[in-house]
Amino acid sequence: MKRLILFIATFLPIILNAQKLNKELESSDINEALNMMGVDIFKFDFDSVDLNYNLTLYLEEYIEDSIMIKKSFNMGKWSSDNIQKEIKLISKISSDTTKTFWFKIIHPNRQQTVRFDILPEFRSVHYWKEITADNIAYGKKTPLLFLGMAWEDSYNGMKIRRFCWGEDVKCDLKNETLKKIKHKILLSYQLEK
Repeated sequence: MKRLILFIATFLPIILNAQKLNKELESSDINEALNMMGVDIFKFDFDSVDLNYNLTLYLEEYIEDSIMIKKSFNMGKWSSDNIQKEIKLISKISSDTTKTFWFKIIHPNRQQTVRFDILPEFRSVHYWKEITADNIAYGKKTPLLFLGMAWEDSYNGMKIRRFCWGEDVKCDLKNETLKKIKHKILLSYQLEK
């Protein structure tokens, strides 16, 4: 009897054609699959940038408020031939245990791959957080986004990890929640003549 019920429950939807496999993939499906593999992709629009400015990108690893590693990349200027003026960042976490972060920065003039080996005490879950800006800034280093480590908290007597925000993080990085993050990698840009 149990086998009959199991057989009916398994094959009845197929026989009745009640469920169909949708083979059409959308970009959100691909993004979800990439996220499961530890890959994230970000694009930043610089369409309104003045072509006379040189772009430098910075990747900085912070432990609390101290910069541990600072890497800068002169990406050059966008030319009038560039149809899209954008920067792409592709990140990959090598594994949950070793926590090596790989970043690939893509600009029409140059591509750069960067590796960050995370210290054992900071090999906890990390999340991305965008930094809000009103417009493109010139002449100063401006943060775009960061990868931050979740912090330990307690809820109903249990220890948990949090990475939640009550407000946006702005370019000045003055946000009370940022003080809870012990480890982060910050992506910034600077446009100079």
